[in-house]
Amino acid sequence: MQRAVDMASTSVFHLDRRKFSQFGDEVVDHSEDALQGLVAGLPDRIRKHLTEQACENVSTGGVTLVECRLRAVSEEPFLPQLNLGFLGRFPPQPQELSARAAVAF
Repeated sequence: MQRAVDMASTSVFHLDRRKFSQFGDEVVDHSEDALQGLVAGLPDRIRKHLTEQACENVSTGGVTLVECRLRAVSEEPFLPQLNLGFLGRFPPQPQELSARAAVAF
């Protein structure tokens, strides 16, 4: 998930700013398209539990960033586990996974 948001947010560095009158909007559209394609490559056990998949412009201290986020929530484990009887299931896993990446453009 982290690799997907990293690649989606940094994909904007390949855009030529001179070709777009509304570059900020193009950055978000391009990042969202990239994230959608990258999410398609995630394993089903994660993809089917995604509750958030977004890229948007955010401002921090006067700097505009494109931020991409993924969030998955599930009651069932994301990875296979062993049942160790009275010791419980191993390895322990969270019920929520999230990944976030942002770049200035």
